[in-house]
Amino acid sequence: MDEEVEIPVNSIKFELEACNDHLAPPPDPKSVDMRSEVNAVATASYLVKDEVEEENMVKEEMEDVTLEKNDVMPERLNSVQRLLRTPFSRLTREEKLLVKTAGPHQPDLAIVSIVTTSKRVFRRSFKRDWYEKYKWLCGCDVVNALFCFPCLLFGGDTSWTKRGVKDLVHLSCYVKRHEYSLKHVDNQVNLAMLGRDSIATQLNQRHRSEIKRRNEIVEKNRYILSRLIDCIKFCGAFELAMALQDESQGLDSPRVSRGLVNFVECLDSNMKVQLETATAFKGMCGNIQNELLQCMLDVCRDQITEEIKKADFLAVQIDETTDVSTRCHMVIVYRYVLNGEPVERFWGFLSPLYNDAETLASELITELNVHLKGTPDKLIAQSYDGGSVTNKNIKIVQAIVRHCFPRAHYIHCYAHHLNLVMEHAASEIDQARLFFANLSSIPPFFSRSCESTQALDQEIKRRLPKGVSPRWNYDSKTVTVISQNRKYLIQSFQEIKQIKPIDSITLRECDSHIRTLEDPTFIYWLSFFSKIMPKVEALFDRIQQRNIDAEQIHNALSAFECSIKKVRDSINEIPPPCSDPPPSKRGREQNKSEAAKEVCDVIVAKAKAHFTYIYYLTVAKLLSVQQFSYFQNNFPIEEFREALTTYPQLFDEKRLHTELEVLYSRQEFRQAYGVVPILKLFVNSNLEDIFPEVIKLLKILITIPMITSEAERCFPTVKRIKTFLRNSIEQDSICALAMLAIEKPLVHEMKDFNFRVIEKFASQKHRTMDFLYK
Repeated sequence: MDEEVEIPVNSIKFELEACNDHLAPPPDPKSVDMRSEVNAVATASYLVKDEVEEENMVKEEMEDVTLEKNDVMPERLNSVQRLLRTPFSRLTREEKLLVKTAGPHQPDLAIVSIVTTSKRVFRRSFKRDWYEKYKWLCGCDVVNALFCFPCLLFGGDTSWTKRGVKDLVHLSCYVKRHEYSLKHVDNQVNLAMLGRDSIATQLNQRHRSEIKRRNEIVEKNRYILSRLIDCIKFCGAFELAMALQDESQGLDSPRVSRGLVNFVECLDSNMKVQLETATAFKGMCGNIQNELLQCMLDVCRDQITEEIKKADFLAVQIDETTDVSTRCHMVIVYRYVLNGEPVERFWGFLSPLYNDAETLASELITELNVHLKGTPDKLIAQSYDGGSVTNKNIKIVQAIVRHCFPRAHYIHCYAHHLNLVMEHAASEIDQARLFFANLSSIPPFFSRSCESTQALDQEIKRRLPKGVSPRWNYDSKTVTVISQNRKYLIQSFQEIKQIKPIDSITLRECDSHIRTLEDPTFIYWLSFFSKIMPKVEALFDRIQQRNIDAEQIHNALSAFECSIKKVRDSINEIPPPCSDPPPSKRGREQNKSEAAKEVCDVIVAKAKAHFTYIYYLTVAKLLSVQQFSYFQNNFPIEEFREALTTYPQLFDEKRLHTELEVLYSRQEFRQAYGVVPILKLFVNSNLEDIFPEVIKLLKILITIPMITSEAERCFPTVKRIKTFLRNSIEQDSICALAMLAIEKPLVHEMKDFNFRVIEKFASQKHRTMDFLYK
């Protein structure tokens, strides 16, 4: 209620209306004096307002202390003081809904605004009608101020959320300005939507049901897609071809992939219905099959790429061959250390346009840059199988690669080293060369006719291995079989001679083989090589292991040389072919013994020439456990210098020297034999931070490939796939199926393999609508 003091009612009414400057009409020129008087009133009101606010602040502090000491009356949940002490954002959802339900607290306030001028004094007090006019207003009877309820909850102008508004003279100006602010309107929307669903959900129930129906279709499509992936994985694991077939022709004899899907449909009725009704699987044996194969290949390569990123060093193995269509194929295999163990991963096949060294090197560098771009020092070894093309241009290929990757030392396959050793031993001695010529002619005879094979099966009940000239492990098996079954082979040849009719060529060969098997010289060399070849086969099997390392190679070669020397020392103990040879043949026997000793000497000498002075075998001696006790007092300084020279700027010389001295002096490290067991011991004992340089050296020696057998294993897989397909499969499908066949353990270890393939398949532009959830 307003109280008037010596002022006419009409004048007071005019002055109060003039305070609302944004609503006031333009002044009349005749009333200039009156407007000046109103301005004076407004100026005086601001002075009075400051004094009133100072008094209210003191009063507020006194009331807060009183409330804290005497909390007798229960405080409202929606009161201003409660919301100021406990922000709305800290409340639980239930408490927020209670505050919203209670609405703004609107008590009666004792706010008074006094305006004094030179002629008049008037005062304005709080009116409850303001709560009705502005629904968002709330009040605090402790500080006697007005607040904005939505902004008090969600934040806004501090004059409406912290201090409060107490100026009743200009209240209408403040209210209009606040109602037009963006933050106030946004807070009103937030308060209105509190506890309700989104507008889109409320307005469009059909949209929700459509999303649910869509996701159900996607779930079924993904289920079928997972079953198709399992079928492709089965074909890949068992090296079964997946040739395309035109379903529109309705062929009665489906291919392997379609037949496997049909079999799964018989076991899963849901899959059969979905394949017949879903539009996403039309042409299943065409585009979808190829796309799935490509996605599976990409997932495997993504996994290999992630593993290579985690590895400290990398080695690459290369081999090339020409298929039945005279098309060149080059296989790439990566080797690195993963979780303390060596890992060899098949990457894929390449089809260079030309078989020259520059083209092969260019193709290889392109693939290596996928993993080593920016980190060329990570590649520490390159190994080639020694095929016809790379053998001619091996220096050019490895030199081009070495130019881009400076630490990529060339490593020759140890299996080929061993073949070269045995080839020299058999070719430099005439009697040995003649023996292997006669030996290699026996196995092919039994594969020319069914009568010969049947006679062989009746006598010894096993087949003779067919020798391959550069693979001496096959000759070893042939020597063993013929040595154990020489008498039965003679009987087999005699039975074949009795077969009628028999052609003259077969009869002549039977007679020749009988004389060979009964020849004393052949028997002597058969007995001699039956002692040598098991040693060769044992070494060959040892170096063909995937987890072989340089230190194990060094130990295996040392044991091989010792075993050959023992055979040489026992040559005189080889029994003669007959109990009492005539005097004329005793000189020949002496010559055979000398020739046999010479064979042993050639094997030992060539083994040293091919193996002893290779740098990484020298470096491997640093970690030879058998020498730790000796190295404890005699540090291997030459091998240490060789390691620093081979890998410059890679090791901290003083740190590596100290770590090796500690390694040699500790008894705990002498229990592990081999580089891989030592690395596992360090990892399991959490010693990586204590021996960082030795760990680095261990990983280098493990990463270096000793053989290229993994690359050789890839081509038989491709041969089986392409032979089954009659050479009609595309290059991308070859890589995908070969990846599934060769890297079966990798695919099995990825528990989310199907999910990753589906995600990659669904990410394709034309597949998004059928396999992605909304």
